Amino acid sequence: MTHSAQNVSRLCVCVHPGKKVNRLYAIDGEIHIDLEARAIEGQANKYLLRFLGKILSVPPSLLSIHRGISSRYKEIVFPISEDELSERAKNLFSDG
Repeated sequence: MTHSAQNVSRLCVCVHPGKKVNRLYAIDGEIHIDLEARAIEGQANKYLLRFLGKILSVPPSLLSIHRGISSRYKEIVFPISEDELSERAKNLFSDG
């Protein structure tokens, strides 16, 4: 079973829970996210979805973790097109 590429996209991220500040950055083309929430009883996963929802303007309730529930490397599913997700993510890393 596959989702239509028109309305579903995926984003792979590396999450670092238990940090002092929340921040999103890229290293060698890989997206990293530092989160204040700790990796206890799913706290960091829930916080990750809220954080991504806020910065990418997608309701967090529509996001899900497709792979990596207990891993630092996660694949997040978004209910928007790949083009739209790419555009929103690109704006996060722009200098202006």
